[in-house]
Amino acid sequence: MDSHHLTIFPNRVRLIFVSLSLMLALPQMTYAGPGEFETVDHVYQDFIKTVKFSLSGLPNTMPITQMGTGELNLSFDDLQANFKDIRYRIVHCDMDWNPSDLQEQDYISGFNDELVRDFSFSSLAVQNYTHYELFLPNKDLSWKLSGNYLLHLYQDDNKQPLITRRFCVVEPIMKLFGGMVTPYNATKYNTHHELDFRVQMGASRMINPMLEVRATILQNNRWDKAIQSVAPNYIMGEDLQFKFQDKITFEAGKEFRPCDIRSAKYKSEFVNNLELTTEGFYAALRTDKPRSDQNYLSRRDINGSFVLENADRPGDDALNSEYIHVLFRLQTPEDPMEDFYVIGAFCDWTCSYDNKMVYDEKTNCYIANIFLKQGYYDYIYAMSAPDKCNLDSSELEGNWYETENTYNILIYYRQQGERYDRLVANGAISSK
Repeated sequence: MDSHHLTIFPNRVRLIFVSLSLMLALPQMTYAGPGEFETVDHVYQDFIKTVKFSLSGLPNTMPITQMGTGELNLSFDDLQANFKDIRYRIVHCDMDWNPSDLQEQDYISGFNDELVRDFSFSSLAVQNYTHYELFLPNKDLSWKLSGNYLLHLYQDDNKQPLITRRFCVVEPIMKLFGGMVTPYNATKYNTHHELDFRVQMGASRMINPMLEVRATILQNNRWDKAIQSVAPNYIMGEDLQFKFQDKITFEAGKEFRPCDIRSAKYKSEFVNNLELTTEGFYAALRTDKPRSDQNYLSRRDINGSFVLENADRPGDDALNSEYIHVLFRLQTPEDPMEDFYVIGAFCDWTCSYDNKMVYDEKTNCYIANIFLKQGYYDYIYAMSAPDKCNLDSSELEGNWYETENTYNILIYYRQQGERYDRLVANGAISSK
């Protein structure tokens, strides 16, 4: 048999999948009651999978669009595979993601609480699911103002929350210029990235720009690691300067680890075993090891994102793709003081039962069984103190200045006396 073809699992791997399946059958953590929503990217129900929100046609972008142009696309799957009346609404927020002091009619054209009308049922896949898509703005709803917005999706009949997603609308009345600089702190030369930038105010009339303008900086689209509410430190002509010493500084990390499960029939170079059983597809990735003591290795990645793609049935990846139980294994000594997680955009960079790892003494590995749709995924390993979600990947992955990261900068402006934060400029900087 072709060594890259679907193969039979060793007994030990099969037992690991069974034990993990029993563990993951426990009740899921509850983050919000009916009708309540978090102000972060979050999935509330375990039957909702593969949530993707980006600019239409650009799946690895942040959901940021300009006033009067551009379209955002949200897609997700319902593994209960039935029809649901799912409604959506948007809420305008300030730069810190608190609801703005505005009425809906101030920032909405059209109507909130509209139905998600675009849905289809999967075909050919072993795991049945209903695939939903939503495009914004649309004929039912658009926005009047720039700034931060929170998108809520919920079931119509019981108001059960399903999904929360952040997005941003820009009115580009200012210009942003910036780049990478050598870290001011000499101890961070080899491990961190530091940014300087300036904002050209142009014709904007500001009474006190040092108080009215703030910046938010994200690494690889991650809100959980964002540096927020940064004020300029001085003015030079028409430019607001954001040039600090060791303030806008990020751990560089390493290039992300790859998980290629675009085929459910043939093993990629990152898959050790692949099997179809009466219960579905199972894939065991090669065993990983910590990289904190390893030198930098250049590898093209997608900065923690994921791309849905089906190499077995080219065509409609959204409806023809399989869901696969993917076994992640990290070989490292047990640490009873920390919880271990597999993280990436696929899990919103957060902690849950779905991406939490357990220690297997027989293999000396932390392991996790994660249910993923066919595609290509970036991931890394992270640790957090128990009962918290303060993820840190430094000890398991390490940091190296040569790592390629993308930094998104958002510039907010609230004129004195105004009731909301306008988003007036944005830009992206690559560390390479």
